[in-house]
Formats: sequence, C-alpha cells, structure tokens
Amino acid sequence: MPNTFQDKPLSTDLISTSQGDLKQNFDYIQGAVGKDHQIVFGHTDTGTTFEGRHTQVSLNNRANANLPVPVDGVDTFFWSNAGDLFGRNSTSAALQLTGLTYSAGNGNPGFFFLPGGMKLAFGTITPVVNQTLTVVSYASAFTSATFVVIITPKRTVTPTGIDQIYVNAKSISGFSYFATTSGAGFASFDYIAIGS
Repeated sequence: MPNTFQDKPLSTDLISTSQGDLKQNFDYIQGAVGKDHQIVFGHTDTGTTFEGRHTQVSLNNRANANLPVPVDGVDTFFWSNAGDLFGRNSTSAALQLTGLTYSAGNGNPGFFFLPGGMKLAFGTITPVVNQTLTVVSYASAFTSATFVVIITPKRTVTPTGIDQIYVNAKSISGFSYFATTSGAGFASFDYIAIGS
C-alpha cells in the first residue's frame, strides 16, 4: 500500500515475519525523500558522488502566498505559490522572488521580478496627453514602494519646437506625468519603474 509507513517492528514482532513491513517502510522513505534526493534503499548504489544530496527542491503550493508559520522555532524561509518562489525579508514579510507576467498586447505593459525580490514594471504610453497631469497605472502594483520611474519620449516626425515631459508623482500602483509639447510633439513614451 503506497505512502503508508508501518509501525513495525514492535517489541513483540519477530524480524523474520516483519520483513515485508520493514521493506514497505524503506520503500515509503525512498518514495518520500527520494523525490528530491539522490537516495537508494534496497537497490544498487549508482556510485555517484551526489548520493544523499538534493536533485531538485519541490515545494508545496501555498495558496495566496500566505506566510508559513514557524514550527519548533524554525522559520520557513522559502515556499512556493503557483510556481513562483517566495521567501521572508528581514521583517518576516512575504517577499516574492520569481515571476514573469505579461498582459495582452505583445507583452506590453508588463512586469517581472529582479534578484533580491525587487520588481520591474514597464510599458508604452500613447498618445501623450499635452499639458494635462495624467496618471499611468502599472500592469501589477508594487507591494510597498516605487523607487524610481524612468521615461523615454519617442517621436515619429522631426520636432518643430521644444518639448518636455517629467514624472510628477509616483505610488505603488502607478505614476503621474506632465508633458509640454509644441509643434509635432511626442508620439509616445516608454517607461520603466522599479519598486518592491
């Protein structure tokens, strides 16, 4: 019977009659531990130098990226949620470490995670609104802060005047910009925002 550990042998059991139960116990351990480890019970050792080491790390999917509860004074530092890797930061808050998500439209706007748990959001805004404070929303909001927003104006024709564009304010969900264009003006602009 798979995934069942037999409480054998007991003090009243004979080893000779408990061999099947003992083998089942070893098969259970190999089935459970062997999912992520190079381990051999009851078979020929491969002679590899990696015996007993991790071959992979499989994490249980924790819905909604909830924080694991420390057990016996040991914190869980990494866990999985829907295929993405999470960990704890210095304040024990959830910190997403991996992820790659694009919305429709040829992957723009979109976002992805950087090493260390920071996140980068990007997109293209068109058309540019002239002389009106305008809000841009990220494809996915940051959790705690937006550190920097960089914008790069683009043109489709030769400029005929002086144009300016700047970031007015930023938040975890987006930023606002103000553009002053003359003549042909800006056709669009690209942005990159980094936050956590």
